[in-house]
Amino acid sequence: MSEARRWPSVVFSVLCTALVACGSGDDDGGCPDDASAVPDVAGDYLVEIDQLRSSNCPAAVDDLLEEVLDESNSCVYDLSQDGARLLGTSCDGLAVRGCVDSDGNASVTESASESQQGCNVRIDATIEANLIQSPSNGQVDFRVRISGNCILQTDCVARTDATVTEVLPLASTSASDSPPRGPAGEAARALSATLID
Repeated sequence: MSEARRWPSVVFSVLCTALVACGSGDDDGGCPDDASAVPDVAGDYLVEIDQLRSSNCPAAVDDLLEEVLDESNSCVYDLSQDGARLLGTSCDGLAVRGCVDSDGNASVTESASESQQGCNVRIDATIEANLIQSPSNGQVDFRVRISGNCILQTDCVARTDATVTEVLPLASTSASDSPPRGPAGEAARALSATLID
């Protein structure tokens, strides 16, 4: 399997290896109650992310994120839908949840955390794109929280551009391919391992 297909977990793992404390949120993100005008966007979507566009993170965090994104920049997300609420899994098995509006604009978040020797990293990766159009230009925000016995502590956000493309059933990967790892998990692991004090 190509390293370029492991972005969400990879980023999360890299960062978590340097920090910790992740999980998925329990609220629905304020999804609209009236789902009558919401389009059906359930399906599989390939998310391909670019390099960092902006960040208020320390340079050490940005450098690790960029390394992870160089190696793991795509992931397929399997989304189901209940009204305006979206639930699903990322290519590395992390739960994602979010909402879609009447124009097809979706926002889903996955979370990952890692802790090593008291250095805790949590990354919440939020993907935003219009799922009616394919491919669609979107963005991914990586909210990074580093605490504990680490060489630095921070609560920051790094943003990338992304392209989101609906994956047709015939375009799925072969059974011989290893499951890809996403950037959120990989970044959490790498940051946690690198930032131990």
